[in-house]
Amino acid sequence: MALWMRSYHRADALRVSPPWMLRYAIIFSGRGGILFGASPEPLVHFRAFRYDSEADPPDVGEGPPGTMRFEYAGFGVRAESPPYVVARCALWFPHWFLALLAAIAPARWAVRHVRQPQRRGFCVRCG
Repeated sequence: MALWMRSYHRADALRVSPPWMLRYAIIFSGRGGILFGASPEPLVHFRAFRYDSEADPPDVGEGPPGTMRFEYAGFGVRAESPPYVVARCALWFPHWFLALLAAIAPARWAVRHVRQPQRRGFCVRCG
């Protein structure tokens, strides 16, 4: 939730480039959205991890002109051709969708416990 609110004032990017996985991966948060991207080669040279933060964040769907792109209601996917600006492949969605996904398990637990309250002194499984 805090990252969602922060994304309207600051952009945060975590770039990962360890030798044991894809050559480059990025998680970017800005303007109410979150982007996950990957590339077969690194875009910038750094050690395993790099964190950047900047004011006046761009929209997560912004990218270079001429890229293959699909976007609808804050969800999107993009494929860039070399030289890559963000990542070879990128997928983004709104922060509220991530919050909704994170709320599913607690909601199921609450519904299950409201519908089937545990009776005192009885077995939890068979009642």
